[in-house]
Amino acid sequence: MLLTTIPRVVRPLDEFNVPVSIFSADASIDTVQVQLVVSQNLTVLGVQHQTVVFSKKTGEKDIHFTLRVGEYLGSESITISAKSATYSSQNTTNLPVSAPNPFYTQVTEKELVRGNPVIFSPQKVGLEGSNKAQISISRIPDIQLDDRISQLIRYPYGCIEQTTSSVFPQIYLPYLTDMKPYQKQMSSDMVNVGIARLAHFQTSGGFSYWPGQSQTSEWGTNYAGHFLIEARRLGYAVPARLWDHWLKIAQKSARRVDAKDHRAQTYRLFLLALAGHADDGGMNLVRENYLPNLDPLSRRFLAAAY
Repeated sequence: MLLTTIPRVVRPLDEFNVPVSIFSADASIDTVQVQLVVSQNLTVLGVQHQTVVFSKKTGEKDIHFTLRVGEYLGSESITISAKSATYSSQNTTNLPVSAPNPFYTQVTEKELVRGNPVIFSPQKVGLEGSNKAQISISRIPDIQLDDRISQLIRYPYGCIEQTTSSVFPQIYLPYLTDMKPYQKQMSSDMVNVGIARLAHFQTSGGFSYWPGQSQTSEWGTNYAGHFLIEARRLGYAVPARLWDHWLKIAQKSARRVDAKDHRAQTYRLFLLALAGHADDGGMNLVRENYLPNLDPLSRRFLAAAY
């Protein structure tokens, strides 16, 4: 029997040992030939073939090989075979080679003027196989939308703000850029997962900041509600219980006043109007009694609600 111990993942230019254990339970086995075969991006340091002798006929023998990883990313294979006069065994392992650092982008911008040629001389950055270059021509400043899409799709879930922020912009992506089919599907799946995840934040008074908490986050409740309004408007399926929960809480607290901070209330009044359930009484309450105390953003929320 043959047993190998190989790392689960390696990085370019790594060096590592591969321990190999050969077990014999047959007294007729005395000599075993062990051979190592690797794919192109791996290099064997030292011997690639070893001979193991079982002087006591049965038992276990341990050997090792040393390998170095090349400069490329991808998936490599390691095959180790053991063969005696009567038996043979073989083990093949696929080994991922991944980058040690996150993806990054370098951008060079130049302005085109009629009659003046522009020359770009891109230099390869990063690891071979992970780098690419592209050119974009636009009448408006380039916002690196492709890179932004990738960042959103890989954005980690967490609190209600992170969850909402990861999916809110994605509902508008099909209207801003030509997305590839797999990007459209991945983005749509992410939005639906985000909608479903919001149910884990529900509290008796709205939505919490972290899943499972009982304390309500007024800001998180408003922000999640804003996303649900826009998602519904653009055709995403928002569960009725989730939508009704937010709407009921928003309507119930529409006229609740915090004399020290009116932003949460004016944001809520704006969202109710955006959802088609404007609370005129609450809007008038703020305008007639607290208008001089509103900060600029709260004034805009109230104006937009009207």
